[in-house]
Amino acid sequence: MSAPRARGERTGGRIGFVVAAMFLAVVLLLGAAVALFGGDDLSAPPTAAPARGAGAASAEPPGSSPSGRGQPCRRPPAQAALATPPDDVHWAVFKSVALPYSAGAGPGVVDGEVARCFAHSPHGALIASWQITVRCLLADSWQRVTASQVLAGPGRSAYTSARAQISGNASQPGVFAQLAGYQYVHYTPELAVLQLVTRSAQGALNVSTVTMRWVDGDWRLTLQEDGSLSPTTQIGSLESFIAWGGV
Repeated sequence: MSAPRARGERTGGRIGFVVAAMFLAVVLLLGAAVALFGGDDLSAPPTAAPARGAGAASAEPPGSSPSGRGQPCRRPPAQAALATPPDDVHWAVFKSVALPYSAGAGPGVVDGEVARCFAHSPHGALIASWQITVRCLLADSWQRVTASQVLAGPGRSAYTSARAQISGNASQPGVFAQLAGYQYVHYTPELAVLQLVTRSAQGALNVSTVTMRWVDGDWRLTLQEDGSLSPTTQIGSLESFIAWGGV
């Protein structure tokens, strides 16, 4: 009985290693937090613990936001609020990762796995940065998310090529890093540059820089030419960042 289990463990380990290596090679999304596979059940989601002031993240309910395929977004600009996170956020789990939703900042429309219509504001850019980043990587229809919400160019082409090589267990990991904090590096109504901090299952904090541009009435993710967000740096604490997350 032990031999079959050992073979399964070796197979799972090889899958995890290959996927992790590919993620590292292109510094893929989620702040370059590597998917960590473990045990015999590679698709079991982690238990979501309540976040202070946010409540526990719940599974994303179907149709939790209004649908509106093809309809333009109509969300007026809002005043800048860089010092504090939006106060009307609830969190819901998408593919084991907690995502933020705000009545004021968006997404105003969830069409299948595409979340769009974010407020033309710092909070809209913040929520869009995490929503789009996670969905580009983990959505079953990641091609549609990427095509509609990542700006066209060498970065999108490189990411699409690299992501297409990852299939099967890569979209249903056992544990992904979760959002832990952020800070704005730069903000104008046309360009938002943020640093997102993720916390791994082991507690390690990593920070990556995410660039969002306001194009055609919504926030779009901009990737570097190699298909990555930015180089990732491990940090020791959330000092100088705003702590914010749903898990």
